[in-house]
Amino acid sequence: MLKLVDKTEFSEILSVDEEVESVAAKYIEEGIIPAVYRDDALHIALTSVNGLDILVSWNFKHLVKHKTRTKVAGVNTLLGYKAIDICTPWEVIEDA
Repeated sequence: MLKLVDKTEFSEILSVDEEVESVAAKYIEEGIIPAVYRDDALHIALTSVNGLDILVSWNFKHLVKHKTRTKVAGVNTLLGYKAIDICTPWEVIEDA
């Protein structure tokens, strides 16, 4: 995985702003992510607010779960954001 990351050119670094904070708070408020794992909610919110398609994670406890994907899609629809997919790295690497 590190070799893949090393070969990748990143053109933009996303930052947490008020909009991202607000969306993350909604995920916590709706019980999707526990408040003590606020950083996980921020990762999802960064993906949603920035219009990305996929959040790639090894976090099976809070992120890479059917329940999380479904609930995030619902909140995103209510807030006017598109649904995102939350996947493991193996799901997005073509030559794995």
